[in-house]
Formats: sequence, C-alpha cells, structure tokens
Amino acid sequence: TALFVWQTVKPVSNLGGKWLGFTLAMMISVCLGFGFAGLVSAVRGLASGWVFFVFIGVLLLLSMIFLAIGLAVGAWCKDRLTAVLVSLFIWFFAIVIYPFCSMALFITVPSVLHVPLAIGLQMFNPADFLRVYAAFKIGGEAVFGSHFYALGQWSKTGWMDATVLAWSAVWVGIGLWWAVMGWKRRGK
Repeated sequence: TALFVWQTVKPVSNLGGKWLGFTLAMMISVCLGFGFAGLVSAVRGLASGWVFFVFIGVLLLLSMIFLAIGLAVGAWCKDRLTAVLVSLFIWFFAIVIYPFCSMALFITVPSVLHVPLAIGLQMFNPADFLRVYAAFKIGGEAVFGSHFYALGQWSKTGWMDATVLAWSAVWVGIGLWWAVMGWKRRGK
C-alpha cells in the first residue's frame, strides 16, 4: 500500500512528516535520557534547576535544526553512506572548525569590528548562536567581555528569546526547503 500512497503525497508533506517524526523521537529520547536529572533537580529543589530547562530547550532547538539539515543532505546525496558522511562533516564543521575559523578571523580585523562580526558570524552557524544564547540565558555574559554588554542587557528581555526562536525556524525552514528541492530534482 505504501507504493499507492507514495505518488499522491507531495514531497513537502512527506519531508515535513519525516522531520516531525524524527523531532518527536528526539524529544522523547532527550526527555527520557535527561529526565532523571531534571527530576532529581526538581525533587531536591535546586535554585538553579531552571538552567536544566534552558539546556534541554537549546538541545532540542539544535536537534531540530540539524535534523532539517540532515534531511536536506539526504535528499541531495546519491546514497546513504555519502549522506551520513556529509552530515557528519557538516556537524563537525559547525561544532569544531567554525569557531576556530571565527577566532582566527578576529585576530585579523580591528577590535571595532569584533562585535558586529561576531554577531554576524554566529547567525550563520546554528550551534554558535544557540551556544551564545544559552550562555546569556544562564547569566554567563561575562564570558564574552565588556564588548557584549549591550547584548547581555538585551538577553534579559523577551526579544532575544523571540529572535532565537524565529532564527531557529528560519534554519529549519531553509533545511526543509532545500530537502524538498533535492527530492523534486531526483523525481521522488
């Protein structure tokens, strides 16, 4: 019966369903995996227990973004092994290589440009902007120095939360759109 349904379901619906299913599976596994730690924090009444929920929220947002990127990579690659390797490279680049390249760039530009350049570069890497968001939300803005004081003040408002959610939605949308384009190109 899957063959009969396959032709009537549009790529957008198919990929959207896959993404939602994978996201739900990720949410369940994260909540089960880290749920015990959250339960212990709640039972013990730890004052900083809310930090746990920031961590879980950022982890889920990052998972949703990389799931969409993974679907896009899978739609454009010819076989599964290539898709897995390209996805792992994208993840490795975003987590390990990109921050070092950003730091190397900061050495070469005048200090006046550090803040706008940092904010601009972080928007191109979902792992980076969510890492910075988490640091600001848990009160770690001192890590970034005095240049980011204004951003630290802005993080105390709801606008930063709304911006991060909107930018995460943009990343997910781009990933899913790219996946749909890959599926249409291959005639799936």
